[in-house]
Amino acid sequence: MIEFEPPNNRLYTFSGKLMRPGQEDVPVDNDNILLRGAMLRNTDWIFGQVVYVGPESKIMMNSQKGRAKSSNVEVHTHSKALSERRCIENILGTEF
Repeated sequence: MIEFEPPNNRLYTFSGKLMRPGQEDVPVDNDNILLRGAMLRNTDWIFGQVVYVGPESKIMMNSQKGRAKSSNVEVHTHSKALSERRCIENILGTEF
């Protein structure tokens, strides 16, 4: 049985323990885990246990939402349209 900390976005820390019946608990820390996307090489075999999946994985919790991107033409066109609207509002004296 494995006991570990709840899901969080701290990539460089991990705390848990492997509990074996009739034997001493084995601490599990950041040196004993592989994060999503990591590759293990030059190893014949390993024992592994998945502890976080999907949106609960440390990588996913640490990622940020992407920004909306606009081209220079879109930014320039939007700026010009706002300027023209303000000019018209000033001439008419009202908002539309």
